[in-house]
Amino acid sequence: MTGEQLTDRLSGMFAAVLEQPEVGLDDDFFALGGHSLTAGRLVSQVKRDLLVRVTLVEFFDDPTVRGLSRLVEQRLGADSPS
Repeated sequence: MTGEQLTDRLSGMFAAVLEQPEVGLDDDFFALGGHSLTAGRLVSQVKRDLLVRVTLVEFFDDPTVRGLSRLVEQRLGADSPS
């Protein structure tokens, strides 16, 4: 999966959880109406769909598509064979 595909997929997840038509790369999850319960749903969906574990604390540090994408890419890179 390319970086662009990942950000598109995460943007779709954000939009679905927040019930928004679209979410930009740097839109703040909480400014768009998200809260701890919807954040929990989002990180659960990331784990289920992308097979990557992200904690709520990590997500709260940068609650944007761009921030979450960086975390997921780091995890995917760490799981790749050398």
